[in-house]
Amino acid sequence: PRGFRFLSSLMASSAAAVLAMTVLLIFLVRAFYPGLYIDEGLYVGAANAVLHNDWFLTRYWFDKPPLGVYLLSLGILSFGQNSFAYHFSGLVFYFIDYFLLLEIGKIISSKKGWGFFPFRLLVSAVFVSPLFLVHGPSAYMEPFQLFFLLLCLLEMLRAIRGESGTEKKVAVYFMLAALCKHTAIVWGP
Repeated sequence: PRGFRFLSSLMASSAAAVLAMTVLLIFLVRAFYPGLYIDEGLYVGAANAVLHNDWFLTRYWFDKPPLGVYLLSLGILSFGQNSFAYHFSGLVFYFIDYFLLLEIGKIISSKKGWGFFPFRLLVSAVFVSPLFLVHGPSAYMEPFQLFFLLLCLLEMLRAIRGESGTEKKVAVYFMLAALCKHTAIVWGP
C-alpha cells in the first residue's frame, strides 16, 4: 500500500506533466495559426460586436444564446485582435474541464489509489485525443457549454451523495450551459 501510493502519485505527476506539455504545444501551434475554422469567424464576429457595445447583438445576425460570445470576448478584450486572443478563452475552459472531469471521476470511483487511476488515464487520453487537439483551442461555443454541463453533473453527483444545497446549483449551471449553446437542452440532465 505505501508503495502503491507512491507509484500512483508518481504516475499522476508524470501524467500531469505530459498533459501540460501537450496542451502547451497544441496551444502554441493552434493559437498562432493564422486562420479560423468554418464557424469560428461567426463567433469571433459576434464577440467583436459585443466589444463594440452591441451587448444584445441587435446589429449582428446571430442565432445563438449570448453567454458563450461574452466569454469568448474576454480573450479578445485581454489580448486584442489576433489569433491568440480568439483561441485563448476556449483553451482555458477546456483546461478547466479536464480538472472537473477528474473531480467527477473521484466521486464516481469513490476509491483511493488504483481505483481512481483508470479513470484518470481515460480522462487524460480523451484530452489528448484528436477532438481536443482540434477543438480545444478554438473559438467555438462548446468549451463553455461543456464547462457548465460538467459543473451541473458534478453538483448532481454531490446531491446523490447527500450533500445539501446542490439542487439549485444544478438548475443554475444547466441554465448557464443553455445560455452558451442551445444544444445543452439535448445533452443536459
